[in-house]
Amino acid sequence: RNLINTIYGTSVSAGMATTRKTINRNNKPWFDCECFHSRKNVKRCLQACKNSNFDNESLERFIAKKKKYKKVIKNKKITMKKTLYPYCQTRMIKQTFGKLCDHFVTT
Repeated sequence: RNLINTIYGTSVSAGMATTRKTINRNNKPWFDCECFHSRKNVKRCLQACKNSNFDNESLERFIAKKKKYKKVIKNKKITMKKTLYPYCQTRMIKQTFGKLCDHFVTT
């Protein structure tokens, strides 16, 4: 432990230690840091629940955190869909109009 702290302290003082943010992934654009921290809390509660052999108190805490996490995700998805829906709708109209024009031009 002391060796790790010494190496890290030396690298910080030399300016060699860097931090980087997580890369935004495109597979779930609605998943942000709030979702990430909520999921992390759920995992911690699950681990505590396992360590206490699933007693009632820790199990109730885990279930409450899991419900909160699902609610956060659901709200994030809904807000993302609401913000993207008008854009997709206008884009879809343009695409169908373009396909219709292409159909008449080729025939």
